[in-house]
Amino acid sequence: MNDDIVLRDVAEEDASGALAVIYGEIRRYSGVPYVSSLQRQFASLPGVLEWAWGTLRPAFASGRLPRASWDIAADSEACRLPALDGAAGRRLGLAPADIPVLEAICENFSRVSPVNLLFASCLVRLLDGERPGGGAMAADWRPPAPTPSLPAMVDPTEAPADVRTHLEAFRRGEGEQSFVPGNYRMFARWPGLIAHLAESLPPVLATGASAQAMADMAAAMRAEAGAILGELPLPADGHDMPRGRTLALVRGALAKYAKTSPEMMLVHPAIRAALPDLS
Repeated sequence: MNDDIVLRDVAEEDASGALAVIYGEIRRYSGVPYVSSLQRQFASLPGVLEWAWGTLRPAFASGRLPRASWDIAADSEACRLPALDGAAGRRLGLAPADIPVLEAICENFSRVSPVNLLFASCLVRLLDGERPGGGAMAADWRPPAPTPSLPAMVDPTEAPADVRTHLEAFRRGEGEQSFVPGNYRMFARWPGLIAHLAESLPPVLATGASAQAMADMAAAMRAEAGAILGELPLPADGHDMPRGRTLALVRGALAKYAKTSPEMMLVHPAIRAALPDLS
């Protein structure tokens, strides 16, 4: 019956009405200048983003969810990369003006990845039958100013052959559902840097310490989601939870983020710490 429902991306410039309002709040309360693909894809499914945001908005407006997610992410330093000195940075093609841009990319994903994982963890619990506890959350939080605007992502299908090869080192998922996360596609604007990351980062991510850190952060997010739902006000009457094919698409998207978000949480502090000083 619902075979015509597909998961697609509703770009920010195409959002209007209630969706545009939700997009603006997501940006504000996450402290970033854009809306993630998870929420943009939910916006393509009738009523899904409205249901998700209508239920969890108090946890954002109070700061409860963003701050908790950032605290969990700050607990791990398992992933470390060798620091680049000035000479190494220049050999990778980096210039002084590039460093603040790269730092902004790292800061952006260090903010949005934990928020998305805790947001997704809360939604999984709701879909599994848990309900808000009926508490109260004051909407008085002042989120941090958004990070600077980010560079455009490189399209892997249009990138030079060497860059495309390096991006393949970061492909996640299987078959038609596979993808290269947006952070690596931004780093690919610096061919020398993405080549360096493709060589140095996968072995670090493959260590037992990194795997354990990612598992621990994911488990902490699931536990924190339960605590947040227990404090969450009852939602006003509105959109119903997704069902049928829509539910399957939502669960698939949430499962994908549950796998990639811990990696994002781990790598960006490490990349930022390894950036050279070119001043």
